[in-house]
Amino acid sequence: PDELKDAMVTLHPQPAMEHLHHRFVAAGGNGSDAMIAFEATEVASTHRSRSLVPVRPAEPLAGAPDKSPIPLADNVTGGVAAVQASATRARSAAGGAVTGLVHRAQDLLPHRRTAYRRVTPAAARRETQRRAALAVLAFVVVLSGLGMFAFAFNAGTGGKEELSSVAAGEAALRTINDSLNQVFAPGVNLVEGDPQKAYQLLSAAWTAFDTARTANVPETTLAPLRAKAVGGLDELFKVIPVAPARILTTAGQKTPFDIGALVRGPQGVPFVLDKATSSVYRVDPTTKKATLVFRSKLRVPAGTEGIPKLITTPYDYHARQPMRDLVIVDSKNVVWRWRPRDQSGVGTTTKTRVEGAAGWGDDVTAIGTFVRDASAGLYNVYVVDPSEQNILSYTPSKDGSGYPISGQPWLSVARDVSGIRQLLIDGDIYVLDNGTIIRYVGGRTDGWTYQAPGTTSFAPDGDTLLRAAPTYQAIASSSDKRTGLIYAWDAANGRVVAIDKAKGTFVAQYRLAGGSDLWRDVRGMYVIPGVEADDPATLIWATKDSVMSARLERVADDVATPGPSGSPGATPSGSPKPSAAPRRSGAASPRP
Repeated sequence: PDELKDAMVTLHPQPAMEHLHHRFVAAGGNGSDAMIAFEATEVASTHRSRSLVPVRPAEPLAGAPDKSPIPLADNVTGGVAAVQASATRARSAAGGAVTGLVHRAQDLLPHRRTAYRRVTPAAARRETQRRAALAVLAFVVVLSGLGMFAFAFNAGTGGKEELSSVAAGEAALRTINDSLNQVFAPGVNLVEGDPQKAYQLLSAAWTAFDTARTANVPETTLAPLRAKAVGGLDELFKVIPVAPARILTTAGQKTPFDIGALVRGPQGVPFVLDKATSSVYRVDPTTKKATLVFRSKLRVPAGTEGIPKLITTPYDYHARQPMRDLVIVDSKNVVWRWRPRDQSGVGTTTKTRVEGAAGWGDDVTAIGTFVRDASAGLYNVYVVDPSEQNILSYTPSKDGSGYPISGQPWLSVARDVSGIRQLLIDGDIYVLDNGTIIRYVGGRTDGWTYQAPGTTSFAPDGDTLLRAAPTYQAIASSSDKRTGLIYAWDAANGRVVAIDKAKGTFVAQYRLAGGSDLWRDVRGMYVIPGVEADDPATLIWATKDSVMSARLERVADDVATPGPSGSPGATPSGSPKPSAAPRRSGAASPRP
């Protein structure tokens, strides 16, 4: 190869080829001895193969600069181009200056030196890993130790708290036992002998019950003590357990009643307004049957009866018995009067003309009556009309044919009466307004002071330890003006409270024995006075589908609650026949 290179670089290839051939034969080579020689020569850059002939364009202006046909346009274009070029140079200069300033500012900032790559030996890496493992192990050991210390500390604190809770529970039990032992000591009854001291001790015991419960004292220990304390407080606050009895139930019937109102009607028996069938029924307490007396769309000689909305009965408070009329107001504000014809519950229904009744609207909330002439069977009618913001009073005609004069505002000052749900009129008017009892005299409130249940000299706020503030939803009375009692149903606490009518003071409170809840949903109630002056009254009330009674006298607190009755005797009987026409005019003409 070296010889070949020398031969190739020579300027005379022929001797080189001969030399190579000689070496080839001398080395013992055989075969073809043909060779090709390439000879290269240089050509000068100024070599000219032919003469250059200049070319003349056919267009005389070809190659000349372009010019606009518009005069001075080229000057303007040139100026614009010059301005643009100047702007470009200025922008470049400004950008360069700004960039330079930025770079100079960055040069002034602190910076670190360029890091050089270092190669860590494998032995050093293993040593670093070993030290990291030791550090992690030490951290785990320290953390475990701290956790054990914290657990031990908390365990000690929990023990202290548990001991403190036990001590608090024992102290509360001592307070409860000491208080109850003082109140109910053998041969001593502080509830009767010293009610004020008894109230203080029982209040302390009642507060201690909360502490004991918080301290996790077993309920089996607290239950008998609590029952004893409740018994003492009930005795202080004059709580009387009474036994309920069932008069009528429709719970097992195909269409149970949905009672909307209950009144003591003619002949002294219950009358109920059933919303489920849009009817009014007479209930016979003896046979426990309900007889239909009024039904929506029922045709009678006086016309077609509408949906009953309100019912009431004129009650003679002096004689302590109801009169013979049942007053019914239907959904069209037509006033009807039903009177019994015999003791079986059959009667006649007639319309009573009341001037202006058609304008009552659908917002009338309550209706009441007041007997002005019992011998003539005449009574006033009172209607609570929220649209008039008053209680309208209607006076009967002398012949008892109706009420020819429009209702007169009875309240001396108009006020919102939409919250009034019941009227009790015995000469004064007691209204049940948004759960509160208010007495009106001559159209004005007379300052009648109502006391909360259980109010005494030692408990001026009333019975507040065991029960909440009362919310009254029904009232009843059977005694004359400013005598006797008003009975009020407290819906919030399931009790009936007796209040002195003249003074407004608390007298007693009643609850159903055996833990009965039949006073949780009272749809209406009335009271029947005892035969003798000292005899207890009997309370009649209605639940959604039943009519109940209770004699207001103390019974044992474990009296069983009556269960639902499905006897056929509780089934409402059929409607009266249309042939039961009202009495005609004459000696037997109906009177209001």
